[in-house]
Amino acid sequence: MKELLKKSVSGIENLIKSDWYIVIFAIFVFLGWISGYWVGVICFLLGVTILATICFNTFKPLLCLLIMIAATMGTQRVTKTDIILITVFGVCQAIAVVCNLLIFKPDWSVISPKNIKGFSFAQILFVIPFLFAGLGYKDNNVKANLVAAGIMALIAIIYLLIYVGAKTNKDQNYMDYVIKALFGLTCVATVEFVICLIRIEDLSQITNMLIWKAIWFGWTGHNTFASVLSMGIPCALYLCIREQKYFYIGIPLATFMMFVEFGLMVLTGSRGALLFTILLLPSMLLYTMWQTKHKLTFFISFSVCFLFIILVTLKFNNEISKILITILNKGLDSSSRVESIYPEAVGLFNQNKLFGVGWGYKLAPNLAGFLQPYLFHSTFFQVLANMGILGVICLVIFFLWRYFLVLPMYKKPGAVLIMVAIFVFDIYSMIDTSIFNPMLFIVLSCLSLAMELDMPDGKCCAFLGKDPLSIFKRKRLDK
Repeated sequence: MKELLKKSVSGIENLIKSDWYIVIFAIFVFLGWISGYWVGVICFLLGVTILATICFNTFKPLLCLLIMIAATMGTQRVTKTDIILITVFGVCQAIAVVCNLLIFKPDWSVISPKNIKGFSFAQILFVIPFLFAGLGYKDNNVKANLVAAGIMALIAIIYLLIYVGAKTNKDQNYMDYVIKALFGLTCVATVEFVICLIRIEDLSQITNMLIWKAIWFGWTGHNTFASVLSMGIPCALYLCIREQKYFYIGIPLATFMMFVEFGLMVLTGSRGALLFTILLLPSMLLYTMWQTKHKLTFFISFSVCFLFIILVTLKFNNEISKILITILNKGLDSSSRVESIYPEAVGLFNQNKLFGVGWGYKLAPNLAGFLQPYLFHSTFFQVLANMGILGVICLVIFFLWRYFLVLPMYKKPGAVLIMVAIFVFDIYSMIDTSIFNPMLFIVLSCLSLAMELDMPDGKCCAFLGKDPLSIFKRKRLDK
């Protein structure tokens, strides 16, 4: 009986660490979205993740949840009961993380001043400008700033706790896992997009809704959706590179999904996401061809999919032409960003240069009924207006450490393509959807976290492997 129980527990642990868990999780996410019972599905998935976090020495299920869970939402209209229910499960998940650390007793020295990784430190540092945001501004909303700082601090704390717990268990290849989880998210998003189009039925109506960006996916709109798809393309190419037993099935499927995701990105009409993806796509394809051991399989798969896309384009020539003409007619038109939104941000910055005007500026309720700050459609101008010079300095440090992560691992395709996925979004965020979309910020943090977890010891340390507090320790000893 004991032997059977051990085998059962071992089998469950192997399952939750495997690719099949991502597939099963993605299916539940889609079912929650399409059925309308997304609150119940979110609570169920949280419950499973809570049990996995407490019972097993792995944080893979939690990372899978953080990356994919938002796509479960079929609508942003929620009741107070929904909010309370999800909050309770969310708090239980946070407690489960603490329980995991108490049970498996990780090595806390990995976040000591000497050993802490650069991006981990940058996450903590980035909380500071939120705390000081709006300081000295006449209409500063202190409550809004504290809420924003609290959210960032919570993300930083959870980030560090997961890092501590997962770093102790060194043999889990987190980069490979989060890439697959992100690919799973983009696959779910792709199916959801197709379902939205099928529901409309009339082809002319579909075309008009795409042109006017009138399709709503529940958990996000067109531009954020395009951002997710743009990050999915490097993930698909990674699957064409990594070693796999059934490569003759995996590579064609991954290549096909890459084409589908790119095609849907075109249909979203998101010019920024499309522009930066097109600019980086040739180098990504060349890198994939260089790195993959199955060059012929990838080449044939790419060629067949390319031919398929041409045939589809010819079939729906009129409808696709209308969408492309709309995109081309808009060209580099900034949609009032350059003319009014960005100058407004600069004007607010000039009113309080050091700390900005804070996160309470023009607070307004979103579809879910939550107050959200005014969006400047640019990460840089958002930080400039809301957090001033201090925010810009911390943002630069944040970005520098994020991109330094790839330097010690430039020979690993997973690290390179994760960084490409992050870069595509980060550069797009400078002219549209900023990094402060909570869902995208968490996804990007999970990608960076995976890179730090797979980072060799002693690399990319915030203080170059030195203890910055050693000076004070020496002075105390001298006394």
